[in-house]
Amino acid sequence: MGLLILLAVALAMIVLAGAAFIAYTLLHPPRKTFAVAIARHLPTDPQALGLPFTEQRFQLSNGLWSDGWIMEGGDASGPLVIFTHGWGDSRFGALTWVPVIAPRAGRVVVYDVRGHGDSPARISRLGNAEARDLLALMDQIDAGDPLDHAPVVLWGHSLGAGTAIAAAALDGRRESPRVAGVVADGVCRTLSEPVAAQLRSRGLPAFAFVPLARLALAARLGIWVLHDNVATDAAELRCPLLLLHGGADPICEVTSARGVAEAAADGRVEVFEDGRHGDLVDVDRQRYRDVIDRFLVSVSPLPTSDGSTA
Repeated sequence: MGLLILLAVALAMIVLAGAAFIAYTLLHPPRKTFAVAIARHLPTDPQALGLPFTEQRFQLSNGLWSDGWIMEGGDASGPLVIFTHGWGDSRFGALTWVPVIAPRAGRVVVYDVRGHGDSPARISRLGNAEARDLLALMDQIDAGDPLDHAPVVLWGHSLGAGTAIAAAALDGRRESPRVAGVVADGVCRTLSEPVAAQLRSRGLPAFAFVPLARLALAARLGIWVLHDNVATDAAELRCPLLLLHGGADPICEVTSARGVAEAAADGRVEVFEDGRHGDLVDVDRQRYRDVIDRFLVSVSPLPTSDGSTA
């Protein structure tokens, strides 16, 4: 009996330590900085893509700041597209999506999400503050130039996809909403899903670790419950939602994207059967570009008889 008790205590300690480690890792994502971009042969600024750009330091929702780039797109009448990267990425990694976004966009913005890249924030808040950050950033881009308020498309990958949807839902509650559409690449319906998938891939029992990790995260972030039900946010959208998802995604199953799309009033899913997580552009670049072109054109203002936009 004593041996069984010792084994039970040891097992409980392992589970508690594992859950604490998972929570710590999620809150402290790897930093993809300039040095990492060079080491991985990634573009280090938009000049490498041949795009005119300006650097900007954006003020976030709680006084923090984030560095980003505002790039000129290939269609002056196109929307302003703001790209929010996923967990463990940065504005440098976000540049890999820009070549398929820029041709139909008026401008493209990428930035470091809090707790990522060169952000001074010590931790990520895993979507529990990032949507407000994104709205604050959006409001700064055209500040002082009301004649240049193009429609906005919020585009996100993975965790950034959930942030984009949540920010668009918040924008829809404002007196003058600006978000005309949302693109979500590789969305996860809940935070637990990718964590559980990673644990299962290592042969570990997700059911033992994930609930305790969620409690640890909520306690560290100072909230009662983690806000991570993306379908709930999608149900509040007042604009079209396009979801791009890999049929072989090992992190977030395609059923997640379909559930989010079904919750939205105007949502649809484009499935890339051989796609995984973050590689859809490489799986079928032409189809990816065609889908995006059609969506961005559909949310762009129509030209008027004098050549301006309505």
